[in-house]
Amino acid sequence: MAKHGVLFETDNFIKNCINRGAVATFDIDGGAPVVVGGVNATDKELYNLTKYDDEAQVAIAYNPSVKYDVIGGNLFPAKSLDDRNYYNPANKVVDIFIPEKNIEFGVTMANIDGTTAPTVGQFLEPKADSTVFEIKSSQTTGVPSFEVIEIKEVKYPTFDFTEDVEKIYVVKTRFNG
Repeated sequence: MAKHGVLFETDNFIKNCINRGAVATFDIDGGAPVVVGGVNATDKELYNLTKYDDEAQVAIAYNPSVKYDVIGGNLFPAKSLDDRNYYNPANKVVDIFIPEKNIEFGVTMANIDGTTAPTVGQFLEPKADSTVFEIKSSQTTGVPSFEVIEIKEVKYPTFDFTEDVEKIYVVKTRFNG
């Protein structure tokens, strides 16, 4: 099973950010950059989300608060405790936050385009028409930019007496519109 992206909270940034409930017509991993659109026509308490397309500001999706196993298009209660097994399904409510300058958070390699891992000092910027970041050696003017400031290793549950360790790329918001 492919591992999905995960948002890794590094500090208590919730009080410092705009938080919203939203909905999209596509699946969204935790830690994914998305664009907040207008108010949803069906539910006025939700916003519509789109994929990044040269917008001035992005929001970041939280890991699913309600985890489902999707089997044959149907949703069943989650069985795994590993956050990497889950995503926010299309047309279901997803929690998002809009990171202000200097807000830190972490993402996994599943949130980053390609197979080359970023290094400290590089920048993650949203990739056009997607929900992943791409690696840049320097900050692009006018584009949401998140500098990699630390790389941590986090253990995930396996329940078979082994350890599954994954790198978390901790970023600091340098520009977001």
